[in-house]
Amino acid sequence: QVELFCVNNLINCSLESNEEFIFMEFRFALRDNGMRAAFQLLHMVLEHNVWLEDAFDRAAQLYLSYYRSIPKSLERATAHKLMVAMLNHDERFVEPSPHSLEKLTLQSVKEAVMNQFVGSNMEVSVVGDFTEEEVESCVLDYLGTVSAAKSSNKEEHIEKISFLPSPSDLHFQQVYIKDTDERACAYIAGPAPNRWGFATEGKDLFNDIRSSSADEISAPANSGKTHINVRNHPLFFGITLSLLAEIINSRLFTTVRDSMGLTYDVSFELNLFDKLDLGWYVIAVTSTPSKVHKAVDACKGVLRGLHHNKIVERE
Repeated sequence: QVELFCVNNLINCSLESNEEFIFMEFRFALRDNGMRAAFQLLHMVLEHNVWLEDAFDRAAQLYLSYYRSIPKSLERATAHKLMVAMLNHDERFVEPSPHSLEKLTLQSVKEAVMNQFVGSNMEVSVVGDFTEEEVESCVLDYLGTVSAAKSSNKEEHIEKISFLPSPSDLHFQQVYIKDTDERACAYIAGPAPNRWGFATEGKDLFNDIRSSSADEISAPANSGKTHINVRNHPLFFGITLSLLAEIINSRLFTTVRDSMGLTYDVSFELNLFDKLDLGWYVIAVTSTPSKVHKAVDACKGVLRGLHHNKIVERE
């Protein structure tokens, strides 16, 4: 019925989630009351959602198949082992295990999802060529009629996320998998701040920057230029880390692949969260069994080199 409604009203609907958010996206045509149809669909999701036992079983079986396929993939098995070790066996960031899936019930999953769909916890963005009156009418008719969330006396307890203490025997691990070809991959990972400059243990890196910036000599007042401290901008860390990731990627590719010939491919990625006070970086290396250890050492050397081999304007 939902699919038929979307087809009849030219609506493209997608529902996704990550570690922090649940996303609902509706793309629609403005003609023939397309916006009202999209808001009506959103209202139905929030107010008259349907949860079916057989659909829940299919989803559980799908995740079970994902978990069972991990040992069959060299890349996934290696990445899974690394994430479990780095995050101190926290299952919230890896594929759910069969034991975790068995403990789920349709009711518990429904409550976990629908408890997020409350007015104070939602943000609605509407983009398109429409008038203010049109969107206000839809918001009042379809979002304004959603029932208020019932107050819950149950205090939600969320386990703290922590990285594995150092040193540990799990800091270096190897996984061997039977394969038709001889190949190897390696992952190097470690903690990073989130998009807004918060690191583990609640440390605010903006405070460190402010204290260091205070010692800098400001531009003369008579220079005719307005001095803007970009380091105080909320997006400073997110943009800076993105630029840093590009520079590290370039150095890894130039050094480990082009100059040393130790890898087929190498990449550096940052996982920056918005609400969680942490993040992490991952270097992925594809090589051969005879070269992979040298490739890992070379990647570590590139990271350590950031301290003495300063970033130049050309980069």
